[in-house]
Amino acid sequence: MKDAPNLILKVKPAGTRSWVFRYSANGKVKEVGLGKAGKRDVGLAEARDKAAEMRKAIREGVDPRTTRTAKHDPAAMTFRRYAERYVEGREADHKAG
Repeated sequence: MKDAPNLILKVKPAGTRSWVFRYSANGKVKEVGLGKAGKRDVGLAEARDKAAEMRKAIREGVDPRTTRTAKHDPAAMTFRRYAERYVEGREADHKAG
């Protein structure tokens, strides 16, 4: 079942359900698991938000797997993302006034 761009609900024969973000890079189809589907796990709204973040990463030229890992492991963060966060954190210091 497809809900939003790149967001897929996978249902296995045993009935387990999980959210998957599917995209293509370098001519290959890749998937990133977003978590178990369900009210107690990852709900539809949260899965949509995660998929939107990953689509944004793709538009910025970043592999969604990298951004997902970087959120949990700062050592995996790309230099570009680190620099963007650094600049965002310093914007108040550079505003005129």
